Amino acid sequence: MNTNSHSQNMMTIQNTLLPIHTGTLLPHWIETAHSKGFDIVARVVDRLHLALRCQQCGEINKVRLFTLMNSQPNCSACIEQAWASDA
Repeated sequence: MNTNSHSQNMMTIQNTLLPIHTGTLLPHWIETAHSKGFDIVARVVDRLHLALRCQQCGEINKVRLFTLMNSQPNCSACIEQAWASDA
């Protein structure tokens, strides 16, 4: 009998099932995300990736920690919505 249950340690981002990493979230990451229009939901895949919720549309995006700390992350849903409104 297979008793592996991945659903409690996984999350779906843009139709992709990703493992939740159990590392801590540092306060300055949370502050940086908030200042750039995102909220940190969890660490995913490994210690270098975050699940960020866009404060504008609520979509969750997978973003590298380096990208969050060194540039402005993009929300794919907001970009797609802008493209659709321009069409």
